[in-house]
Amino acid sequence: MKARFIGSCLLLVALSGCTRDRSRIVKLAEDSGAGPLDGVGLLAMRRWLVSHSPTATKVDALCARLRPNATAGWPQTTEGRLCLAARTVVVQIEAERQSRERPDHTGFLPGWR
Repeated sequence: MKARFIGSCLLLVALSGCTRDRSRIVKLAEDSGAGPLDGVGLLAMRRWLVSHSPTATKVDALCARLRPNATAGWPQTTEGRLCLAARTVVVQIEAERQSRERPDHTGFLPGWR
């Protein structure tokens, strides 16, 4: 009887450790409407972030602190894929914004005919 009780307690402790440990970055995207991101591919994340650019900017800012110390396997994690997708979207947004700005507001941008 005592062995059965100890065994069930150990099983309960083992199963309680099986909860999903969500990073702050992934939780931010999921709470913003992305839904569960486990198993979601990079392109799907990018597509969602393009239509939610404020979230992409927030995610990219949070990821900037993690990038310098990232491990080799980080890009394969949900957080790593999300950070890569957010960085790609933010760079694209910044490039589009810069291409529209002309300091003198006259003529065409370089390369246009």
